[in-house]
Amino acid sequence: MKPESVQCPNCGAPLTLTPQGLCSYCHSLVRVDAGPYTHERGLIGAMLRSYAALVDEPAVRRGIEARGLTGAADVLTQAVMAARARVELAGLAVDGAGGTLEVYTAAEVWTLNLAADLLALMATMDNVPKAKRAAVKDMRIGIDAVLGTRRSWSVIGNAAPGPTALHELRAKVPKRQLVRLFRS
Repeated sequence: MKPESVQCPNCGAPLTLTPQGLCSYCHSLVRVDAGPYTHERGLIGAMLRSYAALVDEPAVRRGIEARGLTGAADVLTQAVMAARARVELAGLAVDGAGGTLEVYTAAEVWTLNLAADLLALMATMDNVPKAKRAAVKDMRIGIDAVLGTRRSWSVIGNAAPGPTALHELRAKVPKRQLVRLFRS
């Protein structure tokens, strides 16, 4: 199934967002309203909050630069934001309990999984303060609760090798060890 194309509500260009949430063509702020649930409280919100908490940390910046990931990490962030925008602008329902992957395309789920791998790498880089690691731990647990299911892995496997623009990053970012949740 071909993903639905989403357009900028201001200029009509195919929607590609900057990390600041601006249309990359007309530079207008694109706001989305998804009703009572927004991705800011769900999977993508957790990813973006974790990324924001870690990306400005000097140890993380050094680690990203040393691994040659700077530009690719920006492309990945843009792809995550585009997935969020597509889902919200299309008005697709999302489970408020933490998110569901049903609304995302297989390529988007693959991309979200790569983003989770990058976040795990960033959180475990040398010299990242314990306070920063602790700040993103609960978010990582929530991310893995959604992306660590058998269904998710099936979708991710079926989307392999993922978007071409992210192949180089996938080759450089190790797959994370899932944060295991205890089941009663």
